[in-house]
Amino acid sequence: PARVSAAQADAEAEKLTAQAKLNDVALDAAYAYLAVLEARERLALLRTHEERAKEIAGRIERRAKMDPGLRSLTVVGSSQTEEARYLVLNAERELVLAETRYRELIGDAPEALAPPLEPTGLLDMKTDEAVAGAERHHPALAAARARAQAADGKRDVACSALFPKLDAEVRARNGRNIEGISGPDDDYYIGLRLTYNFATGGRNIYDVSAADYREQAAAIRIHDVAREVRLGVLEALENYRSVRDTHQVLLRREAAASELVRVYDAQFIGGQRDLLDLFFVLNEERAASRAELDARFAKLRSAYGVIAAMGELTSLASVSDE
Repeated sequence: PARVSAAQADAEAEKLTAQAKLNDVALDAAYAYLAVLEARERLALLRTHEERAKEIAGRIERRAKMDPGLRSLTVVGSSQTEEARYLVLNAERELVLAETRYRELIGDAPEALAPPLEPTGLLDMKTDEAVAGAERHHPALAAARARAQAADGKRDVACSALFPKLDAEVRARNGRNIEGISGPDDDYYIGLRLTYNFATGGRNIYDVSAADYREQAAAIRIHDVAREVRLGVLEALENYRSVRDTHQVLLRREAAASELVRVYDAQFIGGQRDLLDLFFVLNEERAASRAELDARFAKLRSAYGVIAAMGELTSLASVSDE
């Protein structure tokens, strides 16, 4: 029974280890998915900015034709449009790289990807509840416990090769009936037999000693993995909360920058602003939009990082597929 129990525990440990690796792979896949979507949104944002920069530069050129004193401003307009073009080209390169990484990891080309959904329940999740859930469900910790159980069974097997065993045995023997009637009878009895297995050359003693060390190491490994799981959950939660707060600030910054562009454009029409002012606020809006985009996807990555730290990302992916 000990040998069978050890084999079953070993098989369970291998299964759980595979689940833990799938959890890590699922996180890599989520990151690759988000990277493609982020690169696509960044490229669209920068292309929009390029078109607006070209439109402002066109205004400057038209005014310079009417007022030769403004010709020096055309250099500024050209510089802004060239910078916008460079940013678009760089974003196109980043998108190609992101799609290549996705294709290598997933095995398919990233065609029409659905918008990402942030995992629910993270806002209200308490730290203690998250840690307790990870300790219950994380496959890496469950695998460590299964390996400890297998080590216990293997130690019992090693001990059985060294220490005496008390075996129950059932035997049948030929006998004669007590009434004196001749003929073989099936006469059964049950007995106990003590079997001794003597150590030869110290090998059995060594096997027991080695099994003891493996059992202790497996028990220590449980505590090590549990500590790693707890630390991973705590770090992931703190990162998510920090990035979420940062994203809220950057959302307000983006809204303020967009409003500033609208105001400056209206003031330019009224003659209160020049086109260089428009370039300034346009660059500020671009920077604010890029920062918001980066923070939004960083929040999504950190959210999936929390689920992965709890060991439940594979289950979440399975539910999403259904």
